[in-house]
Amino acid sequence: MNTRAFFRLMVVALMILAIAAPVWAAGGAEPTTEEYPSGTVTAIIPWPAGGRTDLAARVWASHLERELGVPVVVSNMAGAGGVTGSNTLIRARPDGYTFGILSISLNLSMWNKTPPFEFHRLEPVAMIFSSPMTVTVRADSPWETLDDLIAYGQQNPGALRHGNSGSGTSQHVISAAFFQEAGVEVTHVPYGGDGPAATALANGEVEVAGAPMIALQPFIDAGELRVLATTGERRSPLFPDLPTVRELGYDFALESFDGVYVPENTPQSVIDELSAAFGRMAERPAFIEDMARIAYEISYMPSAEFREFLEVVNPQLEQVITDLGLRLAD
Repeated sequence: MNTRAFFRLMVVALMILAIAAPVWAAGGAEPTTEEYPSGTVTAIIPWPAGGRTDLAARVWASHLERELGVPVVVSNMAGAGGVTGSNTLIRARPDGYTFGILSISLNLSMWNKTPPFEFHRLEPVAMIFSSPMTVTVRADSPWETLDDLIAYGQQNPGALRHGNSGSGTSQHVISAAFFQEAGVEVTHVPYGGDGPAATALANGEVEVAGAPMIALQPFIDAGELRVLATTGERRSPLFPDLPTVRELGYDFALESFDGVYVPENTPQSVIDELSAAFGRMAERPAFIEDMARIAYEISYMPSAEFREFLEVVNPQLEQVITDLGLRLAD
């Protein structure tokens, strides 16, 4: 091949490369990392629509949309005491576009055998709410104070029927732990949620119930139920007139909490951004007011602090279950 022909061939080859290069760059290069979030985010609620956690989600979802700048879709995935939806979350793509709101009941479920639940495969993003349980009786009952109720229970083992939202739920475990501390044997009567347990108490099916204020409020407003005490470490700012059981002389404090979780292996930068969004939301007066209307107390903890909290509280919960000899719900 002579020199002139060689150069003509080189020119043609370079022209082909110039035309093809943009196509190769578009189709074959590694995609650039998009800024998170850049599309719809799904929040898994592992409970039925209309429940306590779902009701709260319908309120905070619109607030979170404003913080993230993208749509937030609430997806109810009920079943197996919350384990079905939580296991769906575990299997989700770890990119921050699917997260779950799990309550203390799911922390308790990690010791359940059927169905299996691998809590350690979730990454904590933030705690957002806390809620003390209550010791509640009918308004026309003979027990005006917590001491009245405890004295009756001690004198009549098993006579007090205790209604709660189901075996192994936070209401069951927290209430059972309190009555054990108080030296009272109660008869456990599980119902299918907070609302049914509160209704059962109002109807006289049980003598006492452990439930959050959000489930009790309609019956309290109607004059049908009386709250004797709450189980929190301190009085709830939403209900400052209600004493804690500790104030009344019982060495006990334990309350429910809701947290945000993502699948393991989610990038830390994504976890930090999502946690910060919940943190900003927790400081907005409009959000605080909206949650107060449904008796939710905001207790925000960022990711690192929430992780440390879980490392302390989960062994405590396991000890409570062991001490009580409880068999969690199947």
